[in-house]
Amino acid sequence: MLREPRRLIASIIAIAVGVGFAAATFFLSASLQSSIDLQLSGAAAGASVVVSPGQNGQMIPAAALKEMKAIPGVTQVRAEAYAYYEQKTTKGSQTIILRQLPSGSDTKVVEGRLPAAKGEIALTESLAKERKLGLGGTIEIYSPDRSETATLTMVGIITPGQEYAGDPSNSWGIATEADLFRWENQGMNGYVFAYVFGGNADTVKKSIVAMSSVKAAELTVQTGAEFLAEQRKQIKQALDTITNFLLGFAGVALFVGALVIANTFSILVAQRSRQLALLRCVGATRSQVFRTVIGEALLMGVVGGVVGVIGGGVFAFVLVQVGKAFKLGLDEFAVSPTGVLVPLAIAIAITLFAAFRPALRATRVSPLAALQ
Repeated sequence: MLREPRRLIASIIAIAVGVGFAAATFFLSASLQSSIDLQLSGAAAGASVVVSPGQNGQMIPAAALKEMKAIPGVTQVRAEAYAYYEQKTTKGSQTIILRQLPSGSDTKVVEGRLPAAKGEIALTESLAKERKLGLGGTIEIYSPDRSETATLTMVGIITPGQEYAGDPSNSWGIATEADLFRWENQGMNGYVFAYVFGGNADTVKKSIVAMSSVKAAELTVQTGAEFLAEQRKQIKQALDTITNFLLGFAGVALFVGALVIANTFSILVAQRSRQLALLRCVGATRSQVFRTVIGEALLMGVVGGVVGVIGGGVFAFVLVQVGKAFKLGLDEFAVSPTGVLVPLAIAIAITLFAAFRPALRATRVSPLAALQ
């Protein structure tokens, strides 16, 4: 086999391409899962209970937050309020998202300060750059029914904390409740999420479920573990669909690779018939000849598999870095045992399968062929 480097390289490439597809798919899937887990655990990390709107869409009232804070054992309640406004521009309008900064946040101020009064906002660095706004700059927003406008002054530029890891775009701003609920009678009259910390998760959950304000709003109450498990389950279904789709391409490449390997070994066995016959003449048994050919196939499978896994890993790593640069939700590169071992095992299995018939054919070479 080593005397036929061109055929050897062609076969290794055939194996590596298919294995590279499979490895890259597993690496990307693991990286996306890891990135999503990081994003999901942002605000909910360490929370005993997570409260969110129910099926009717009614948000969490302020009265419910006060009751949650009074539950024995609860140390902190992080309420998360959003406001979606249209910013008035010379070319029409642009959507701007405003949030409330929760207590205990590790959000950092890059320039200026945090909003402290009605009419003040702080924007993330990316949004400030996108909207070309600096400290002291102003924006004008419409009320939900567009009957009124309000002017907001930018007093700070921020770098988002870990609780905002679920939004990799970072295109939003921070405002006080006075601006988030500025037009309260037009629908913005509550909180989107409440993260409750401290106490026994099951006990705190029962206490919250029993609250009259929670029952009236038909809110969804989950322990932190239940909330994260549900989110991961929904995401896993989408990830499985993407993974299976990409593995289809890997399957096609591996099938083509198997054909190349089978043809390569058939040709090599035919070319080495006199050498194999000489081995039989000096006492080699059929099983020894078979093991010789299969051993060469095993070596080829290992080399091709390793090259494929490394190539797929490099390709996936580059894609993750591109996704991170363009804020596509890929925050970190993850390597899973499945992504390494499964493609390598597939490479070896397919190579041995493709070389099996040529190896059997090699055992049928007669010792008399050495005399021809």
